[in-house]
Amino acid sequence: MFEYMEVSSISDIKLKKINAANWREAMQLSVHVDQEKFVAAVTPPVAIALAKAYIRPDDKIVEPYGIYDQNQIGGFLNLHYTPESKDDYWIFHFFIDKRFQ
Repeated sequence: MFEYMEVSSISDIKLKKINAANWREAMQLSVHVDQEKFVAAVTPPVAIALAKAYIRPDDKIVEPYGIYDQNQIGGFLNLHYTPESKDDYWIFHFFIDKRFQ
């Protein structure tokens, strides 16, 4: 059925920036079909998130992060913000991979 990610402690959970070394493993992440509309309009959801990081819509900085338990990626999010702003920060495309739900 489902494979659950057991976390030994919350200190094992880390955010790691998606980069040239880990973007391929991030592209393997997905959600259940009925959840897609809540995460992104494109499948896999990481694809649109990485495109936004490159395109920078509305002149926002977009930083993609993998959610890791030790060295295993189990989720994803994009941090969007306006440079020099103290209050314009948003989290988009946040999800936990369907294998770990």
